Amino acid sequence: MRYRLRLTQASIWHIPYFVVGIRYREFSMPEKRGRNRTFRSVYPIGIFLFLLFLPADLSLDPHEVTNQDYMRFVQATGHPPPDYWIRVRYPEGTENEPVVLVSWYDAVAYCRWVGRRRLPTVEELMSACQAGKLEKRGDVWEWTSTEVTTELGTFKALCGPMGSCDCSHRYRPEWKNMVKGFRCAGDSLYMTSVPPSFAEILP
Repeated sequence: MRYRLRLTQASIWHIPYFVVGIRYREFSMPEKRGRNRTFRSVYPIGIFLFLLFLPADLSLDPHEVTNQDYMRFVQATGHPPPDYWIRVRYPEGTENEPVVLVSWYDAVAYCRWVGRRRLPTVEELMSACQAGKLEKRGDVWEWTSTEVTTELGTFKALCGPMGSCDCSHRYRPEWKNMVKGFRCAGDSLYMTSVPPSFAEILP
């Protein structure tokens, strides 16, 4: 008698996350009456783990990274502060204003430090802006992860200042000035799973 493994879907929101291989072995044992009795053994040959991650909606910071946000990063990592800060501290009364005078590399370092975050793409910022979901706390251009290559070299694209969805600005990643800020983005992932009963061994 052979066995087969049937996979059953427990829920439309769940995907099987492991597969069990089955191997069969037959062997005979003599009985007292002179006849041989045949046995079949079934045992797993391996368990293979598959974790399926389903992307969720884009997770975009509600506003630009502020001076106060960036100071936590500087204090925790020893990263050099912006040049306009005094004694590793932003000017008084500017804690909720966008941090500026940061290069593209500074922005990337902050987003990684804050926890598996990254700079948004031009398309992501433009989409949020056109939908009216891009809050601005300052009149700054924002760094993006989008790279633009021209006859003059490779640049990073920035998206427009307050009241604009313009993403036509190009800047070298090491440059910085008083009207360049940033925000972070991330991709939330859902890991699917199913109860162990998703598999049945059938005759």
